[in-house]
Amino acid sequence: MPDTLTTAARILGNHAKFFPNGRAFTLPAVGNAGPNAMPDDADPAWTDLGVLSEASIEPKVEERPVWAPSPGRLRKKRVLETKDELSITLRCEELSKLAVQAIFRTSEVTSGVSKYQPLAGKALEGWLLYTVYDQDDELFLTTRVWCRLKANGPLTAGDDIARIEFVADVLDNDLNEIEKPNDA
Repeated sequence: MPDTLTTAARILGNHAKFFPNGRAFTLPAVGNAGPNAMPDDADPAWTDLGVLSEASIEPKVEERPVWAPSPGRLRKKRVLETKDELSITLRCEELSKLAVQAIFRTSEVTSGVSKYQPLAGKALEGWLLYTVYDQDDELFLTTRVWCRLKANGPLTAGDDIARIEFVADVLDNDLNEIEKPNDA
């Protein structure tokens, strides 16, 4: 990542789209999404997750301390990092076909089909396109990651807006990237 990131207070607006494994794309060329094939941001087959009121990105690292006698008492000498994890949590203020699919774990919800079997689907894997804009409507960063997308917690329905929270567990992939404009 270039070192031109400006330190400043920011209010960030979040946007996210998902492209499931196996779905056909036409941009940058004809193909099917997969761990080795990422569609272009402008491809029309992305699924928009809707209005996002909140997003959080949480890195986790599993660590193992190395203890050494000094001279007899053990003192922490080093810490080895053994596992890395990154998750992106997205709070959606709108329901979508993808939300229904994730909550009920059905097969892909499509037009023309009116019945689905709960728990008959598989975990969603695919590409997450996560873009962030600042309070001046300037693009702050774009993240493209191969992930496992799942519903997190219940779908709450009542006298308020029905909301769903998605969690994208980022999976290791050489095509994963974070991009920012040079003047951010």
